[in-house]
Amino acid sequence: MPEKAILQSDDKQTGYENIQGTIECDEESEGALPKIVTGDKEFKWAELGRELMTYEGFRITIKIIDSDP
Repeated sequence: MPEKAILQSDDKQTGYENIQGTIECDEESEGALPKIVTGDKEFKWAELGRELMTYEGFRITIKIIDSDP
């Protein structure tokens, strides 16, 4: 199981977490589900979901930005 180290606190938003990464195709799901790549870690969609269950009841915002400036 991936380490929780990629869930990094943002000092400007005390009490919240910031996950940054890239959405990529998960070939094992034949492209049906994405995987999230953060630094040197890869999370399958279900793995990311398990990590997020730590925050059950919290609100979430997903911000998708173009990787090309």
